[in-house]
Amino acid sequence: MFYGILLLPKDITPGERRPVVVCQYGLEGSSQATVTGDKTSYRDFASRLARRGFIVFAPQHLYRGGWTIKLELLRVGRFK
Repeated sequence: MFYGILLLPKDITPGERRPVVVCQYGLEGSSQATVTGDKTSYRDFASRLARRGFIVFAPQHLYRGGWTIKLELLRVGRFK
């Protein structure tokens, strides 16, 4: 199962097909960062693509927050 934020252009009609852009974010980030705000690294680029006519999906990855634990386990030799 996937979850995240789906953005549709305002002028899309039922049944119309358009390109879909999947918007990723960096480690320990969130899908919300690609949609709102003025973060230096993202600058709401997902919202801007939707305003230009693209269908946009910004997934929220399930590993969010888990990398810190995995890196620590790797450091002590318990994660391979």
